[in-house]
Amino acid sequence: MLVLEPTGVSFPPSRNLVPPVLEPQIWCADLHEAARHGGFLKASLSAEEIARASRFHRPQDREEYELSRGLLRHLLGTYLGLEAAHLEFEYGFRGKPRVAGIEFSISHAAGLFTGVFAAGVEVGIDHERVREVEGWDQIAQSYFSEREQRQLAAVEGAERERWFLRYWVRREAYAKAGGGGLAWNLDSQERELDPAQFDRALEAALGSGHQWTLYEFVPAADFAGAVAIHKAAAGPPRAFCPRW
Repeated sequence: MLVLEPTGVSFPPSRNLVPPVLEPQIWCADLHEAARHGGFLKASLSAEEIARASRFHRPQDREEYELSRGLLRHLLGTYLGLEAAHLEFEYGFRGKPRVAGIEFSISHAAGLFTGVFAAGVEVGIDHERVREVEGWDQIAQSYFSEREQRQLAAVEGAERERWFLRYWVRREAYAKAGGGGLAWNLDSQERELDPAQFDRALEAALGSGHQWTLYEFVPAADFAGAVAIHKAAAGPPRAFCPRW
């Protein structure tokens, strides 16, 4: 498991932040803390991002989106030496965005931002707060194969939700790396899984037999996270948790 450790990097990061050429970089930020810089972050948003934010019904969701997009823009701008507000996104296969050769993926949920950045290497990231998931079995029926559903059913009690969320973020990180989200069919990567070796099976189901490496990480207490990185990357990712 990849362990995120706080670094000496403060926010906003300095202009000498090394671009993620040799190794992918993961950033994790508490959005409640980031809100202290809310005006600064939101000032970089495009008209399209502002319009999209206005469509969120819940103020909390709108705030998380605006802060996360601002964080994304400022990190990319620091890597590239450009003003955050002047960045223009390109869209590749399946509509996945990139900027000037930097591939990235972000997630924002439950007051937390996570992002992964890499130069010329496809990446995907996801996180969720560990909690009771109402209707997990219906969700599994919609998105998981029958093999995966049987595997989850073999786990008893409250542990089932924890395993469900760990499995969910792994699948979603892998899907985001491919640019297809949860609608992308992952069944072709599956194999017969042994419920007695559930932890190893999670890694094998999504991390073997193809050109991806999957890392599990804990972005904050009571959260589950995962990042998928193409095996062309020069090394494992580094992680940053900025001071505010």
